[in-house]
Amino acid sequence: MSEVTRLIVVRHGNTFNSGDVILRVGSATDIPLTETGMKQAYAAGELLAEKGFAPEMIFHAPLQRTCQSAVGIAASFPEAVLQEAEFLTELDYGNDDGKPEDEVVLRLGIAENTVAVTPDIALDDLRAAGKAALKKWDSEAVLPKGWYFLADRAAELEPVMVFPGWYLGSLSDCTFAPGTIAFPLDLCVEALEQLCAEISRNGYKKILLLNSHGGNVAMINYFL
Repeated sequence: MSEVTRLIVVRHGNTFNSGDVILRVGSATDIPLTETGMKQAYAAGELLAEKGFAPEMIFHAPLQRTCQSAVGIAASFPEAVLQEAEFLTELDYGNDDGKPEDEVVLRLGIAENTVAVTPDIALDDLRAAGKAALKKWDSEAVLPKGWYFLADRAAELEPVMVFPGWYLGSLSDCTFAPGTIAFPLDLCVEALEQLCAEISRNGYKKILLLNSHGGNVAMINYFL
Protein backbone atom coordinates (compact mmCIF):
# COMPACT_ATOMS: atom_id res chain seq x y z
CA MET A 1 0.00 0.00 0.00
CA SER A 2 1.44 3.39 -1.03
CA GLU A 3 2.17 6.00 1.63
CA VAL A 4 -0.40 8.80 1.89
CA THR A 5 0.80 12.41 1.87
CA ARG A 6 -1.27 14.62 4.12
CA LEU A 7 -1.62 18.32 3.27
CA ILE A 8 -2.64 20.69 6.07
CA VAL A 9 -3.69 24.23 5.13
CA VAL A 10 -3.38 26.89 7.85
CA ARG A 11 -4.37 30.53 7.59
CA HIS A 12 -1.96 33.13 8.93
CA GLY A 13 -2.64 34.81 12.28
CA ASN A 14 -4.33 38.12 12.93
CA THR A 15 -2.90 41.25 11.33
CA PHE A 16 -5.28 43.71 12.99
CA ASN A 17 -6.00 44.50 16.61
CA SER A 18 -9.46 45.15 17.97
CA GLY A 19 -10.47 48.68 17.03
CA ASP A 20 -8.10 48.94 14.04
CA VAL A 21 -9.39 50.06 10.65
CA ILE A 22 -9.69 46.82 8.65
CA LEU A 23 -7.95 46.98 5.29
CA ARG A 24 -8.37 44.89 2.14
CA VAL A 25 -5.06 43.07 2.43
CA GLY A 26 -3.47 41.41 -0.59
CA SER A 27 0.04 40.79 -1.83
CA ALA A 28 0.76 44.52 -2.20
CA THR A 29 0.07 45.17 1.50
CA ASP A 30 2.85 43.43 3.41
CA ILE A 31 1.95 43.91 7.07
CA PRO A 32 3.17 41.84 10.03
CA LEU A 33 1.19 39.83 12.53
CA THR A 34 -0.06 41.46 15.66
CA GLU A 35 0.99 40.11 19.06
CA THR A 36 -2.24 38.13 19.09
CA GLY A 37 -1.48 36.84 15.61
CA MET A 38 1.91 35.50 16.72
CA LYS A 39 0.29 33.78 19.69
CA GLN A 40 -2.18 32.18 17.27
CA ALA A 41 0.68 30.88 15.12
CA TYR A 42 2.42 29.26 18.10
CA ALA A 43 -0.91 27.86 19.30
CA ALA A 44 -1.59 26.36 15.87
CA GLY A 45 1.72 24.50 15.97
CA GLU A 46 1.06 23.27 19.47
CA LEU A 47 -2.41 22.04 18.51
CA LEU A 48 -1.07 20.16 15.49
CA ALA A 49 1.55 18.52 17.69
CA GLU A 50 -1.10 17.53 20.24
CA LYS A 51 -3.12 15.94 17.42
CA GLY A 52 -0.13 13.83 16.46
CA PHE A 53 0.86 15.64 13.28
CA ALA A 54 4.55 15.98 12.48
CA PRO A 55 5.03 17.94 9.24
CA GLU A 56 8.29 17.47 7.39
CA MET A 57 7.86 20.59 5.24
CA ILE A 58 6.20 23.90 6.03
CA PHE A 59 5.55 26.03 2.95
CA HIS A 60 4.71 29.71 3.22
CA ALA A 61 4.30 32.78 1.03
CA PRO A 62 7.05 35.44 1.13
CA LEU A 63 4.86 37.98 2.97
CA GLN A 64 5.67 38.98 6.57
CA ARG A 65 2.42 37.62 8.00
CA THR A 66 2.87 34.22 6.39
CA CYS A 67 6.58 33.97 7.22
CA GLN A 68 5.88 34.79 10.86
CA SER A 69 3.01 32.30 11.00
CA ALA A 70 5.27 29.58 9.58
CA VAL A 71 7.97 30.35 12.15
CA GLY A 72 5.43 30.19 14.98
CA ILE A 73 4.10 26.82 13.81
CA ALA A 74 7.61 25.48 13.20
CA ALA A 75 8.49 26.15 16.85
CA SER A 76 6.61 22.92 17.64
CA PHE A 77 8.39 20.98 14.86
CA PRO A 78 12.15 21.64 14.99
CA GLU A 79 12.82 18.96 12.36
CA ALA A 80 10.49 20.54 9.78
CA VAL A 81 12.01 22.41 6.83
CA LEU A 82 10.60 25.86 6.11
CA GLN A 83 10.36 26.74 2.44
CA GLU A 84 9.11 29.87 0.74
CA ALA A 85 6.56 29.23 -2.03
CA GLU A 86 5.68 32.13 -4.32
CA PHE A 87 2.50 30.46 -5.56
CA LEU A 88 0.99 30.81 -2.08
CA THR A 89 1.12 34.61 -2.27
CA GLU A 90 -2.25 36.30 -1.95
CA LEU A 91 -3.95 38.23 -4.76
CA ASP A 92 -2.97 41.78 -5.56
CA TYR A 93 -6.25 43.70 -5.39
CA GLY A 94 -4.97 46.60 -7.48
CA ASN A 95 -6.19 50.01 -6.33
CA ASP A 96 -8.21 48.33 -3.57
CA ASP A 97 -5.15 46.73 -1.96
CA GLY A 98 -4.41 48.36 1.37
CA LYS A 99 -7.58 50.46 1.32
CA PRO A 100 -10.15 50.42 4.17
CA GLU A 101 -12.58 47.57 3.65
CA ASP A 102 -15.59 49.90 3.91
CA GLU A 103 -14.26 51.93 0.97
CA VAL A 104 -13.64 48.78 -1.05
CA VAL A 105 -17.16 47.48 -0.39
CA LEU A 106 -18.68 50.77 -1.53
CA ARG A 107 -16.55 50.94 -4.68
CA LEU A 108 -17.44 47.37 -5.62
CA GLY A 109 -21.10 48.15 -5.01
CA ILE A 110 -20.88 51.09 -7.41
CA ALA A 111 -19.24 48.82 -10.01
CA GLU A 112 -22.00 46.23 -9.58
CA ASN A 113 -24.73 48.83 -10.01
CA THR A 114 -26.26 48.67 -13.49
CA VAL A 115 -27.50 52.28 -13.58
CA ALA A 116 -25.74 55.59 -13.19
CA VAL A 117 -24.95 56.56 -9.62
CA THR A 118 -27.18 59.48 -8.62
CA PRO A 119 -27.97 61.21 -5.31
CA ASP A 120 -31.19 59.17 -5.22
CA ILE A 121 -29.24 55.92 -4.81
CA ALA A 122 -28.73 55.15 -1.12
CA LEU A 123 -25.19 54.41 0.00
CA ASP A 124 -26.56 51.52 2.03
CA ASP A 125 -27.88 49.94 -1.17
CA LEU A 126 -24.48 50.29 -2.83
CA ARG A 127 -22.74 48.81 0.20
CA ALA A 128 -25.21 45.92 0.18
CA ALA A 129 -24.40 45.30 -3.48
CA GLY A 130 -20.69 45.35 -2.70
CA LYS A 131 -21.09 42.93 0.19
CA ALA A 132 -23.18 40.61 -2.00
CA ALA A 133 -20.47 40.67 -4.68
CA LEU A 134 -17.78 39.81 -2.13
CA LYS A 135 -19.93 37.00 -0.72
CA LYS A 136 -20.26 35.44 -4.18
CA TRP A 137 -16.50 35.85 -4.64
CA ASP A 138 -15.79 34.06 -1.37
CA SER A 139 -18.36 31.28 -1.77
CA GLU A 140 -18.62 30.76 -5.54
CA ALA A 141 -15.45 32.40 -6.95
CA VAL A 142 -17.62 34.78 -9.01
CA LEU A 143 -15.45 37.77 -9.82
CA PRO A 144 -16.90 41.17 -8.79
CA LYS A 145 -17.21 43.56 -11.72
CA GLY A 146 -14.82 45.94 -10.00
CA TRP A 147 -12.12 43.27 -10.08
CA TYR A 148 -12.37 42.19 -13.71
CA PHE A 149 -8.70 43.14 -14.10
CA LEU A 150 -7.90 39.90 -12.23
CA ALA A 151 -9.28 37.94 -15.19
CA ASP A 152 -6.74 39.68 -17.45
CA ARG A 153 -3.96 38.63 -15.08
CA ALA A 154 -5.15 35.04 -15.18
CA ALA A 155 -4.98 35.13 -18.97
CA GLU A 156 -1.40 36.39 -18.73
CA LEU A 157 -0.46 33.45 -16.49
CA GLU A 158 -2.15 30.91 -18.75
CA PRO A 159 -2.94 32.05 -22.31
CA VAL A 160 -6.51 31.43 -23.43
CA MET A 161 -8.41 31.29 -26.70
CA VAL A 162 -11.83 32.96 -26.59
CA PHE A 163 -14.24 31.32 -29.00
CA PRO A 164 -17.22 33.14 -30.57
CA GLY A 165 -20.51 33.29 -28.70
CA TRP A 166 -22.72 30.20 -28.78
CA TYR A 167 -26.34 31.10 -29.41
CA LEU A 168 -27.98 27.68 -29.55
CA GLY A 169 -30.17 27.14 -26.48
CA SER A 170 -33.18 25.20 -25.28
CA LEU A 171 -35.93 27.53 -24.04
CA SER A 172 -39.10 25.52 -24.56
CA ASP A 173 -40.79 27.30 -21.66
CA CYS A 174 -40.48 30.62 -23.51
CA THR A 175 -42.02 29.62 -26.83
CA PHE A 176 -45.14 31.61 -25.93
CA ALA A 177 -43.13 34.83 -26.41
CA PRO A 178 -43.00 36.23 -29.96
CA GLY A 179 -39.57 35.92 -31.52
CA THR A 180 -38.38 33.01 -29.38
CA ILE A 181 -36.26 30.50 -31.29
CA ALA A 182 -36.04 27.27 -29.26
CA PHE A 183 -34.35 24.00 -30.18
CA PRO A 184 -34.92 20.54 -28.67
CA LEU A 185 -32.79 19.78 -25.63
CA ASP A 186 -31.24 16.68 -27.23
CA LEU A 187 -30.13 18.71 -30.24
CA CYS A 188 -28.59 21.43 -28.04
CA VAL A 189 -26.69 18.92 -25.91
CA GLU A 190 -25.46 16.99 -28.93
CA ALA A 191 -24.28 20.20 -30.62
CA LEU A 192 -22.50 21.32 -27.46
CA GLU A 193 -20.82 17.92 -27.10
CA GLN A 194 -19.63 18.14 -30.70
CA LEU A 195 -18.35 21.68 -30.18
CA CYS A 196 -16.31 20.66 -27.13
CA ALA A 197 -15.02 17.58 -28.95
CA GLU A 198 -13.82 19.72 -31.86
CA ILE A 199 -12.18 22.24 -29.54
CA SER A 200 -10.42 19.37 -27.78
CA ARG A 201 -9.35 17.84 -31.10
CA ASN A 202 -7.59 21.10 -31.90
CA GLY A 203 -5.44 20.81 -28.80
CA TYR A 204 -7.40 22.65 -26.13
CA LYS A 205 -7.88 20.42 -23.08
CA LYS A 206 -9.18 22.93 -20.53
CA ILE A 207 -12.58 24.21 -21.66
CA LEU A 208 -14.54 26.82 -19.72
CA LEU A 209 -18.24 27.22 -20.50
CA LEU A 210 -19.36 30.74 -19.58
CA ASN A 211 -23.15 30.77 -19.32
CA SER A 212 -24.67 34.24 -19.72
CA HIS A 213 -28.37 33.35 -19.63
CA GLY A 214 -30.34 31.94 -16.70
CA GLY A 215 -32.48 29.83 -19.01
CA ASN A 216 -29.47 27.69 -19.89
CA VAL A 217 -28.64 26.64 -16.32
CA ALA A 218 -30.65 23.41 -16.40
CA MET A 219 -29.24 22.45 -19.79
CA ILE A 220 -25.65 23.16 -18.75
CA ASN A 221 -26.06 21.17 -15.54
CA TYR A 222 -27.51 18.28 -17.55
CA PHE A 223 -24.66 18.54 -20.05
CA LEU A 224 -21.99 18.48 -17.35
